[in-house]
Amino acid sequence: MKKLLAMKKGRQATNVTTESVLETYASRPTIAWNLLESSQAVKTLKPMDAANPKPPGHTRFVCISDTHNRTDKMEHAIPEGDILIHAGDFTSTGSRDQVIHFDNFLSTLNHPHKVVIAGNHDISFDLKNYDSLWSNFSRKREDPVEIRQKLTNCIYLEDEELTLLGFRIFGSPW
Repeated sequence: MKKLLAMKKGRQATNVTTESVLETYASRPTIAWNLLESSQAVKTLKPMDAANPKPPGHTRFVCISDTHNRTDKMEHAIPEGDILIHAGDFTSTGSRDQVIHFDNFLSTLNHPHKVVIAGNHDISFDLKNYDSLWSNFSRKREDPVEIRQKLTNCIYLEDEELTLLGFRIFGSPW
């Protein structure tokens, strides 16, 4: 690890690939990002008007987050797209009923691919810490493994990567 950190500091990433860093540090995303951020290309994009039709040969990503179990009270319609990404806090406390509510909402969307990543409010998805967290959010302990199984209308990512339509997507709740 010292060798990787030294390379990061010197902005030289020889012999280090994105894949090797993600594989080694998937459970420690802050370290992974510190090692990879200097090699990441950032391109500012001008957002398209969601009402315009998608140009041929393009992929439309729709990114949302922090819906906090309020998908039935959203001010704006969710635009059509190829890949929907919900980047955390789809519930307010991670309860079974809230996850079912969110999953039902996902079932109403026409996006061919739906990717979900948990946030800090989605505590039932934090299996490692659920037992120490649940009482801060609820009066009733639920089964987090059973709750996770209620999320069926999407691909759930936790410290992992998948490729959709040629795009690599890495999801981590950190």
